[in-house]
Amino acid sequence: MAEFSAHQNDRLLQALTLHEPELNRWLNSAPANRIFFLEDPVSAVRAADLGISEELLREFQELMNGILDKLWACPDL
Repeated sequence: MAEFSAHQNDRLLQALTLHEPELNRWLNSAPANRIFFLEDPVSAVRAADLGISEELLREFQELMNGILDKLWACPDL
């Protein structure tokens, strides 16, 4: 599992925050977009074509994978 520096997290957070209005418009443009985002947020952000670099999208994917790994490791699930 990848570990992220504060700088990497800041860059990712800044990019997502910068493009939040466009993402919200895309999400609100069709119910299928919202479902897609719930099922696979990284692929949905990529499909929304917000102009976020592929490097940051890969970091986003690694971050989401790390979160899922931790959730699946919880004995209560």
